Parts: sequence; structure tokens; C-alpha cells
Amino acid sequence: FYAACRSPDPGIITVFAIDGENLCVVQHESTGGLVPRNFKLLDDGRWLVVGNQETKTVRCFAVDSETGKLQLASEVQTP
Repeated sequence: FYAACRSPDPGIITVFAIDGENLCVVQHESTGGLVPRNFKLLDDGRWLVVGNQETKTVRCFAVDSETGKLQLASEVQTP
């Protein structure tokens, strides 16, 4: 389970594991920018892409298939 926090600096994606009726934090990963506006899982959950509204960047993370943890793969600046 993934959730974004539009914190002022930097934005954060939190990775949770679901354990019965409980959520357990697995990871906090910086979005590398300000105000993560949207994120989406792609390619059957192998990639997570997040757009940072105020810094106009898009970051792509590889998703670990076992843990769900995120590993930065690339970043692009948008106009």
C-alpha cells in the first residue's frame, strides 16, 4: 500500500505492508521535489511514477516485488 504526503520539503511516499487489520510502515521515500501531486503504479506494479507539482519533476522508482520498497531509477524535469 502506498500513500503520498504533500509535505512542503520534500514530498514523501510511504510504503506500508498490510498485516491482517494493521498497516506497518516499510519505508519513507523522498519524492525529490515539492508537492507530489499524483503517483501511479505501472507495468503490473513494477514501477511507481510520481509527479512533483511545485518543482516540476517526475521521478520513476523501481518497486521491489518482495517488499514493495522503492528504488530511484530516473528523474526528468518538465517545462
